[in-house]
Amino acid sequence: MRKKAGLKLKSQNGETFIEILASVIIISFGVILFVSLVLTSHKINISQKAADSAFYTALGQCETLAGGESSSDYAYITDSAGAQLEKAKCTVISSDGLAAYSKEAGS
Repeated sequence: MRKKAGLKLKSQNGETFIEILASVIIISFGVILFVSLVLTSHKINISQKAADSAFYTALGQCETLAGGESSSDYAYITDSAGAQLEKAKCTVISSDGLAAYSKEAGS
């Protein structure tokens, strides 16, 4: 095996068309896989940004309830266009400037 590799390196013959074609096909598959990976990553990033936006909107609406030690009321979760997505009962418990939020079960 080692002897054949040495002969190949010393050979004056060029690469064959089949070898070049195979290498181009392998590189093409690699590029296609990389592009699909980037596109999928971009789609996941967009959906996570939307989920984060909805979370922070709901959190902001719950923070408006934080009037005293403990309060509970309904918060209306809306999208960026103002359409109501969900009505949830939020409980806010605050003490020493810290607040805890919970969404009550069944709401």
